[in-house]
Amino acid sequence: MNSTPVAASIAFIAGLAGAVQISIQARLGERVGSLEAIACTFVVASITALAVLVVVRRNLDGPRAGCSAPGGCCSAG
Repeated sequence: MNSTPVAASIAFIAGLAGAVQISIQARLGERVGSLEAIACTFVVASITALAVLVVVRRNLDGPRAGCSAPGGCCSAG
């Protein structure tokens, strides 16, 4: 199976999503401030990532194990 069309489609969708995200981030930054917009984006992205993880893996064992690791592991040190 040739995966080139799938990869091209994913790249195209990612490009569109990036453009939309920049536009939304700019509007949000005008309304509430840049730092608040970044914080809002971080919260939404974190919740979305956890939701996708639960749907795909059906559990939260990975993040739970990551949180119980020593501090040096999480800081790449």
